[in-house]
Amino acid sequence: MKFKHTEQNISSNSLRKWLNTLLFDLQSPLGRSANLFTMLVIIASVLLAMVGTVYTVSDQIKSYIRIVEVGVTLFFCLEYFCRIYAGRWPWAYIFSIYGIIDLLSWLPLILFGDTYLALRLLRVLRLLKLLRYLKAMRVFFASMLDIFDTIVVVLSTICIIVLVSGNFIHYLEPETFPNAFLGCWWSLVTMTTVGYGDMVPQTLTGKAAAAILMLMGVTLFALLTGSITVKLNEFIQTKKACKFCQRMVPLDGDFCPYCGGFQYTDTIRSAAVKQSKSSLDL
Repeated sequence: MKFKHTEQNISSNSLRKWLNTLLFDLQSPLGRSANLFTMLVIIASVLLAMVGTVYTVSDQIKSYIRIVEVGVTLFFCLEYFCRIYAGRWPWAYIFSIYGIIDLLSWLPLILFGDTYLALRLLRVLRLLKLLRYLKAMRVFFASMLDIFDTIVVVLSTICIIVLVSGNFIHYLEPETFPNAFLGCWWSLVTMTTVGYGDMVPQTLTGKAAAAILMLMGVTLFALLTGSITVKLNEFIQTKKACKFCQRMVPLDGDFCPYCGGFQYTDTIRSAAVKQSKSSLDL
């Protein structure tokens, strides 16, 4: 389903314009200060949630942590609605990955509290909000999405190799590997060159299979690493001008990090890819 992204006029409203600068303009002192404060709140909230899991912490300190957690949840709730109010494209923000992460950082805790362990784990998702503030993380995840098909192919190949080799090593050395699941565990550990040493093949054939698995693992992971490196370099070197503030921004998101304007990234990115391909043909 596609939603019509209607631009919101913010120039006629001083409060809306001020909030837009506060939340989106990372170049202004006000925007940098606000985003730095938000980053510190995110990190502090996750660390406090981790402190609350320590059994030796007194109940009084845990009660203080709960009070702070309520304040942090309300802060993220206020930030979410302020971004909708001040953004140039509110509907585009709501259904973007940033909007969904922002919503999950506070809504479940307000509706259900922290009585369920699964809901407490949602607080860790607040770290994903750092994607908006750290350029390197934005570029990395954008490049990962761009080579998603390659990642799926490599991971599928690894899964097939693990299943085949896991069953093979089980039938080859049933005394060392009592079942195929343990064989798959050994295959995965061997391919990643971790080598825990809890299970080691004893026969010459088993050791030869382990050597082949190591070489295949190194090759596949090198292929994946190379693809990510090439795409990262492409994203870093390719930039576009924001059609609202005219500042040069990388092709790493749907919104301008300076003004919050919706960039239609997929269209621009595909056009840039076509242009790069045509230049290579020349």
